[in-house]
Order: sequence, then C-alpha cells, then structure tokens
Amino acid sequence: KLLTKGHFNLFLGAGASACAGLPMMADLTAKVLSKLPIADNPVVHDVWNRIEGMPASNVESLLSQLHFMAAVAETNPEMLAAPKQELVNAIHAVQEAIAEEFLVDVDIDAHRRLVNNVCRLNATRPCTIAGSNYDLVIEQACEAEGIWCLDGFVGTAKRRWAVDTLDLTVGSIDAKNRFRPRQKSVNYLKVHGSISWTAEGDDIVAYANPPANAVARRMIFPTPRKIAESFGEPYSGLLRQFTKANDIGNGLLITVGFSYRDDHIVEPLRQFLSKGDHTLVAFVREPAGALTDLLAFRNVICIAEDASWIDGNRVDESSSLW
Repeated sequence: KLLTKGHFNLFLGAGASACAGLPMMADLTAKVLSKLPIADNPVVHDVWNRIEGMPASNVESLLSQLHFMAAVAETNPEMLAAPKQELVNAIHAVQEAIAEEFLVDVDIDAHRRLVNNVCRLNATRPCTIAGSNYDLVIEQACEAEGIWCLDGFVGTAKRRWAVDTLDLTVGSIDAKNRFRPRQKSVNYLKVHGSISWTAEGDDIVAYANPPANAVARRMIFPTPRKIAESFGEPYSGLLRQFTKANDIGNGLLITVGFSYRDDHIVEPLRQFLSKGDHTLVAFVREPAGALTDLLAFRNVICIAEDASWIDGNRVDESSSLW
C-alpha cells in the first residue's frame, strides 16, 4: 500500500551488497588479515593479537586501535615500541586491503532488478538511493540497464565532484515546450565515499578504473573517526542531500541491510520520523543498534527474518516480505 502512494527513497547498508558476493564484517576482517603477511606487517598482527577475542573484535576495532596508537606515538613516542610512521604505514596497508576486497567482479543480477523496479515504481520523479557502501554495484547495475545515475560528479574519463548537480533532474522538453522528467534515472548518494573516488589537490575525482592508492582514496573507513570525517566534503553535502530528498512529500524511506550503528546517519532518520506523515520501513535480519529504539515510533515498520514490528507492536512470525 505504501509503494502505491508514489514516491519513495532507499538507503542501502552493507547487507544489501552481500547478495552480490561482497563480504560482511566478519569475512572482511578475515580477508584483510590474510592479505597482510605477518613478515611484512608485524605491527598489524601484533595489534590484532592484542584485541582478537575481545567483544566486537574486527577490522573496525583494528583500525581504531592503530589510529589511537598513531596519535599516542605523535605526542608521546616513548610510550610505544612502534614509531609513528610504522603505525601510519600499517593503517594504510589495512585500508588498501579493505579497498581491494571491493575491487572484484560481482553478481549484479539482483541489483539490476532493484534499480529497474525503483524506476518503475517512482513514476513521478527520480528515486534517491543513498548508501554507506564503497562498492560499484549500483553504478554497474544502472549502466547495464540504461539508467541515468546522478552521483554528484560531472565529466567523462575524469569526473569531478560538483555538489550542485545533485539538484538537477534528467529529462527532455516535449513538443509543447513542457519538461518531462526521465523515468529511468536515480540520484545515488554514497555517504561513506567510494573505491572509485580519489583526492587530487583540492578536487575530488571519480575514475571508471580506480587507482591503487589508499592514501588518496575518498572513503570513510570503519573507525570512530568516521563521524568527524562525515562533516567534510563530499560527505556533508551528500548527507544534506539525503535529508533534503526525504523531506519531499509524504516521505517513504526503505532501508535494507543497514545496521543502524552510524550515529551520523541515524540522526537524519530521527528527524525524518519526527514528521508524522513520513514512514520508515527497515529490512534487517534482526533489529540492532539505534533501530531497537526507533521501533517505538508508530511510523516505523521493521521486517526481520523471524518477526515484524508494525505500529510499535511486535508480530512473532516471518513475513513474506522478508
């Protein structure tokens, strides 16, 4: 019933890329460590050995610890055996290993169906798809289906960041000089950056073939620093656009595979829900993070693997929508 009302937007978390063959956190951690031999990366493995087995020990906590140690080494180098440069090199090695896991061939069949259905159901204006993923699955799916994907970059071989282009609508002028929006187009907001984005001087550039340079990549890696980093460009502009897109009309936002653990993303969702005529539909394996609190909102619908929450009430059975 909600979909038949017209316009809606999507937010895709890491779980939405799992069906394409991309790793979730546990697999990503194992793959990153296997890419970094102990002989070449002793600092990485020394830190990992200290935190392995602790609650939520993964590549996020590994990077967090390395960043903390690098900060200590800068102000109090005598407190650590490893010098700052070794710690910085370890951080870059882990970041590049993460990026390499997303520079692989993927199965985009499900995402091709997704973007086609998104365009079909959003007949009045383009859908905004936002996401926290670095991969190129949505871009590749749109390209395969002939769908315009507006992502805030302009150009051809070397596309540059231009935030104002996110306010544009693709369309044509008919015989009566009326503007007709193109139905097969989406606005795509990658709020944590992309493996295809790099920094070149003051410019942010998107490449079709991403270069192998972790230092220059424009990606918010999974560490506590990501909240502070989200205030810089292009991320702050993307989050503003995400909020703006959700304020249009009787908003419907559908989230898929999002953990609800990123406060800088959850806060715009709280603002979205504070408007009584807006609805949030969350598809998750099980509610976690801030979503457990949001379930109290009557305009939140949660579809999980074994239960559903509708109008603040739990229904203990699997939904066909799952």
